[in-house]
Amino acid sequence: MIVIRLMGGLGNQLFQYAAGRRLAQVRQVPLKLDLSYYNQSENMGPDSTLRSYSLCHFNIKEQWVSPEELGRFPYVWQRLLPARLFEAIQKRLPAGMRSFYSQAGIGFESEVFDLGDHVYLSGYWQSWRYFCDIQDIIRNEFSLREPLHPESQMLAQEIGAKTSVALHIRRGDYVTNPIIHQVHGICSLDYYRKAINLFIEQVPNPHFYVFSDEPAWAAQNLMIDCPVTYMNRNGIERDYEDLYLMSLCQHFIIANSSFSWWAAWLSSNLNKIVVAPQKWFAERADPVDLLPEKWLRI
Repeated sequence: MIVIRLMGGLGNQLFQYAAGRRLAQVRQVPLKLDLSYYNQSENMGPDSTLRSYSLCHFNIKEQWVSPEELGRFPYVWQRLLPARLFEAIQKRLPAGMRSFYSQAGIGFESEVFDLGDHVYLSGYWQSWRYFCDIQDIIRNEFSLREPLHPESQMLAQEIGAKTSVALHIRRGDYVTNPIIHQVHGICSLDYYRKAINLFIEQVPNPHFYVFSDEPAWAAQNLMIDCPVTYMNRNGIERDYEDLYLMSLCQHFIIANSSFSWWAAWLSSNLNKIVVAPQKWFAERADPVDLLPEKWLRI
């Protein structure tokens, strides 16, 4: 059994599930989901934004880990022992014998591929390399379980009929929460202007679809001298529909956000152009292998 600890918003949950799903697929064992993060105080700390479980909207293999099953892992000892001592004990074991694996940093860790068939995974796993060899399975399971809202269905048809460029602006807690802002920063207007100009120069008749948690701010500050639609119909309650609509676009300007990362990755357009910010985090080194090689950084 592989157990994956889910935490954070929708984009983070997709990364976590994908990494756990790959290991479970290769080891031919069930994948179980641990949702305890969403019932704990850490989901409401000063450096976090209140989130909820969101993968229920997708066609995933949805199985929950039980308290009895959790007891078979050294998960409980992580809570009782000092973190450094617990990590030291685990790291002394060969990867194939470890039953608990906590991601050391934020980059790709190939050691995960050597883990056995009974392991609890804790981390963010933000790299395409964790699941690239089962990408067809991931794309299929990250399809929506229920039909789109009627307004979203109309927008989906419109997006499909145009040379659509999805543009994502992440603000919200990136701006209002000092701790999160210090870690992530925000993409500058200069970044978006350069990216917009790139598409105007290289793509005939682009139509920009702007997705943002602050659509009014985006409409007031973006200067796009061509057709543009500001998407403000779905809120946090239906962010999975926004993710799906974004993925229908032909090309992408993403923010330093796992949400728009997934929209771009899930796109089926083989000729898509994806533009990403040069710097993903404000004060730390960017994760290794976060972005696929063909994506552009400006």
